[in-house]
Amino acid sequence: MLNLYQNDIIEVIEKAYSSGTILLGDRLELLALTRKLIRHLYRKHTEIWEAIQAMLDQSLTLDVSEYITLVEKKDAMIDKQKVQLDEQQAKIDSQAIMIQKLQADLEHLKQKTNDNT
Repeated sequence: MLNLYQNDIIEVIEKAYSSGTILLGDRLELLALTRKLIRHLYRKHTEIWEAIQAMLDQSLTLDVSEYITLVEKKDAMIDKQKVQLDEQQAKIDSQAIMIQKLQADLEHLKQKTNDNT
């Protein structure tokens, strides 16, 4: 049964994830459901269950580590985009100030033209 778990079920899930057939969320859900099934099947066999539990805990740790790595990459990408947005906003603010100055200059020139006529 353990060989079925390790070599068949988990391997199929991992291959499907690697090939892009399933998404990370699907992979994690399938692994969780598989763990739940295995736990249910072996609940009455304490000695076997302890060995399986250690194996399941290790695979869960790997899943969590992979998820954490993915989240950290996404966070880094978001931080980079925030910097880019801040830079763009600074440019927009600078241009808005320039537009206000040009509008003030234009008003001043209009007033001067009106005063001369």
